[in-house]
Amino acid sequence: MPGPIATSLGLSGALVSPQIAAGNRAVLDWESGNIIHGGAVAAALMAACQGRVAGGESSIGQQLESIDIRYMGPAIGSRDLIANSCFERKAASFVRATCFHRSEKPLATAIATFGR
Repeated sequence: MPGPIATSLGLSGALVSPQIAAGNRAVLDWESGNIIHGGAVAAALMAACQGRVAGGESSIGQQLESIDIRYMGPAIGSRDLIANSCFERKAASFVRATCFHRSEKPLATAIATFGR
């Protein structure tokens, strides 16, 4: 897939809440049919975390140091996938992100650490 990964994944929406639109064949796992590939879910979580840090004053010179992702259920390709983020601890730039189809049922979560 040539071009920026955000374009290939079809990431859209706000920096702190990117989305992958339903029906994007580029993100479907080739063996399971209608399940979004875990790497695409991880990319959406990472984009949400980076967007949160980029949008705040504490982001000056900070880079992603680590990200811990936990998968809790399959993301369905025929439904929009939404990621959102919030500061877990702002002073140390720990950011939490969650992917979901419906906000009450998370499909994956991440904790990212940013530093200088």
